[in-house]
Amino acid sequence: MLKTHMRLLTLLALAALLIAAGCGGPTGQVNTKAGKFSGSAIADFSGPAGDDVDARQVARQLMVNRAYDFTESGFTLNSGNASTTAPGNVSFGSGSGQLTLGGSTAAVDLFIQTLDPLYSGAELSGSFSATSAQSAIDNAGNTFTVSWVLFYTTGGQEYEIHFSQVLTGTDFSAV
Repeated sequence: MLKTHMRLLTLLALAALLIAAGCGGPTGQVNTKAGKFSGSAIADFSGPAGDDVDARQVARQLMVNRAYDFTESGFTLNSGNASTTAPGNVSFGSGSGQLTLGGSTAAVDLFIQTLDPLYSGAELSGSFSATSAQSAIDNAGNTFTVSWVLFYTTGGQEYEIHFSQVLTGTDFSAV
């Protein structure tokens, strides 16, 4: 009888420790969602200026420190306003535009502020899987690939270059 009581007391003490440590289930867990996206280095250059070394460099410059907000109204992708920032980028600044959802695909068009007088008319358009993007909002570490097209003018000549970039969720907040 003493053995049974001792086992019962040990199990109760162990259960109390687990609950106090937060291992007793969903108690203490916080649901977080990404508020913005940031990207990896760009790759897979193509399009009319895809082989142009200078156009590739301009695309890389534009993407320095760039973050995106595709969820203006919370933590769910919806058609509406979209924006981008690039703190510390000396050639290209923030931008704004529209996100359009069409089934499982999303398209975004952003007009980017040019800070360097060498460039004008910078427009960044991208397409991606809306399902994968929402997953990156809902789950830290998930990523999705955007196929970008950059249009810009320099020296009186218009350029169009295509490239891809992997984005991941950032600025996670408790919801």
